[in-house]
Formats: sequence, C-alpha cells, structure tokens
Amino acid sequence: MNNKATLRVERVTKRYGTGTTEVTAVHDVSLSVEPGEIVLIMGPSGSGKTTLLSMLGALLKPTEGTIQLNGDVISALAENRLPDIRLRQFGFIFQDFNLLSALTTLENVAIVAELTGIKSKVARHKAASLLTDLGLGERLNFLPEKLSGGEKQRVAIARALINDPALRSVTRSCVCCGASPKTRIVVW
Repeated sequence: MNNKATLRVERVTKRYGTGTTEVTAVHDVSLSVEPGEIVLIMGPSGSGKTTLLSMLGALLKPTEGTIQLNGDVISALAENRLPDIRLRQFGFIFQDFNLLSALTTLENVAIVAELTGIKSKVARHKAASLLTDLGLGERLNFLPEKLSGGEKQRVAIARALINDPALRSVTRSCVCCGASPKTRIVVW
C-alpha cells in the first residue's frame, strides 16, 4: 500500500453481536485511495457496502484493523474528536439525502459551512454559488418538500462539496453522477 494515500485501510473487519448471534458484516478489507482517485465498491444487498462506507467515513469503528486519513489513524480516535473530522474531511451523500425539512435549499447547504466557523454571509454566498452551478439557482428558497428527487440529490451533492472535503462518498446509485442503477457505493 502507498503511504501517500488520502485514505488507507488495513485489514478492517466489523462484527455485530456475540457468540451464536455474531455477524461479520465486513471481513479483512484493505485498500488505499489516492488523491483524485475514484473507487467503486459493489456487491449484492447485505454484503457490507454501507457498513464499510460508514467505517471509512468515521461513522462506525471497526472491530479490527485500522483506517488512516492523511496519515492519522482515525479508527483509534476518541468519539469526541470524530465530528470535526467528519465535518471537514468527508462529504456524504446519503441514499435518502437527509435534507433538513425546515431549512431552505440554501440553508441546507450553508449550515454545513457555518458549522466549520465560516461566517453566515460567506457560507450563504458559497452555497448559492455551488447550488447555482448545479442548476438550482432558481430554487434557493425552496423547502425540500417542494423539490423533485433529482433536485434533492443535487442539494445533497452541494452539501457534500461545500467544505471541499478530502473524501466524498455516495451511497447507492447516483444517476446524475453517471452511475448505473445498480447498487453501489462510490468514494471519490
């Protein structure tokens, strides 16, 4: 494996339960992702794709193995250190988009930048620019319930990109990103 990888995963396993109810969701996975590299992780339902992505994004800790981001072993960090890493280093696009229903399109994106300490006016300008680039300039003040599925997907993409994270991840297919309708996880 390359030591210069943005993301380095060594012999990661995730188990749930104990004894006769123990289930191994991910077994002995190793990989490295270089800056700018696109990695597709594909498999049938129940094969551990979402569990692996959750570990790569510091949402779950592996039972065994290590996960490094830019040389730091994030799999060994205390839980209270992980939210800032998730906020600044990862851009997540979830299958159901996870938009906040009480916030407008603009607010759903700007809030992620504001959480890093960027002033609201700057965050809103950056969010508006990104959303406009994604064809949502006329929808900035719309609530999620007034958006189509494709528009919600683009809001989620803008939210994932707003902090220019080192790693961006998509769960399930993402048609506007050129993925086929097959179930897949894309880490780019």
